[in-house]
Amino acid sequence: LALGATSVDSAVLYRIWGNSLLHGHYPNAQYPPAAVLLFAFDALVGGGPTRTAHAFVMVPFQLLTVVAVWALRTRLSRWLAALVALWPLDAFLWEFRFDLFPTACLALGLVFALRERWFIAGALLGLGAAAKWTPALSCALLVVWLVSRRRWKPATAHVLAFAGVFAALHLP
Repeated sequence: LALGATSVDSAVLYRIWGNSLLHGHYPNAQYPPAAVLLFAFDALVGGGPTRTAHAFVMVPFQLLTVVAVWALRTRLSRWLAALVALWPLDAFLWEFRFDLFPTACLALGLVFALRERWFIAGALLGLGAAAKWTPALSCALLVVWLVSRRRWKPATAHVLAFAGVFAALHLP
């Protein structure tokens, strides 16, 4: 931000779509509902403009992604978490795009899946899938893995949580 870098998306489009939603009209945006809700939050926090607000709103999602990688507790996860936290080449994309939101949902969802907290994992992946498609692919692969092991109950909980959150964001 201090260097004056900008993006048409975060400075113009997020502002138009976010303010439109705040004024009670769902915008004609090519982005999914969770992203539009995020843009509305940017506009609310920024008092209308979204360029600076969006960059700061992405910070907690960056931190959640780092915490999720760290929480893997493998031999290399601390180093990978530090790399994710400090990699300078991603700063522009992270500040001016909304990809950190579904990335954080994906990373946390996979950590909860690793801990076999299938309902929470499904809900997080459903939330992330309402912004980008990648968490949905991860959910599908986890369900296939659970079904192949004949773990019907966790698979059902995972799918229901995913579908519930995803539908809750799309139906209204």
